[in-house]
Amino acid sequence: MNTAAWLAYGSRHLPWRRRPVAAAVRTVACWSAVTRLQARGHLLWAAQLIAEAQRAAQGVLDDPDRSFATVPETLDITLPPQVRDAGPGPEQLTVALRQAHRDAGRLATAPPRIIRRTLRRLAADPTEAETTFDRVCNDVRGADLGTADLTHLYLGGLRWDAATQWPDAWRDRIRAASDPVDGIHQIRDHLHTASRWHGGTTRTPTPSLRSTVHLRAEITGSDRMRPSEPNTTIPTLGATPPPDVTPAPAAFAFWWTP
Repeated sequence: MNTAAWLAYGSRHLPWRRRPVAAAVRTVACWSAVTRLQARGHLLWAAQLIAEAQRAAQGVLDDPDRSFATVPETLDITLPPQVRDAGPGPEQLTVALRQAHRDAGRLATAPPRIIRRTLRRLAADPTEAETTFDRVCNDVRGADLGTADLTHLYLGGLRWDAATQWPDAWRDRIRAASDPVDGIHQIRDHLHTASRWHGGTTRTPTPSLRSTVHLRAEITGSDRMRPSEPNTTIPTLGATPPPDVTPAPAAFAFWWTP
């Protein structure tokens, strides 16, 4: 390896050039399509919170007069057990987020050069992870989902192609609910469905924060996402709730809207 190659290699591995969050998400991308689909709602929730942290770091970079306090607050992220137990990668992502949270907490006492370097890294790492998150959560092209249980899962926004194998009972419904996009198919987002039903219960949605997939999530006891309006739509693709359901406490709930 010549001198230029060594310098290029070293620069990528300097602390402020590392992308541990993006690396962890690439590990999650190795999950099977069925596992990713089963954990999709929780993965999108995690992606949304990481995107909020990226916007907070970028906001301070763009406006130096803005308070640093929002950056460590948005990086205080705990992955739900549905993600932690699904496969390799979540532990790596947890470690990366904890380190980012610690780094952000030191901004108030750091010299200006370190502040800008840290903020650039805290903004660049989630940005790099975003593309992989999109593939992890939305791309099932060529996947064998023939044995997957799609009941209670939200399918809106999924990209699939002729090689994707769906369960026999779902194939026609999915085709009818999809539009051609750039030579592939994408399931329309306007279909409302609950991703989970706990013993015949439904949930209250929260304001949409994700502009592309429109994730709605409620985190019990958290001020970061709060319910704002009742749901009146009966799901049309996925689970159908039983009649006369009543809300029940749950740690996580997901709703999707156009």
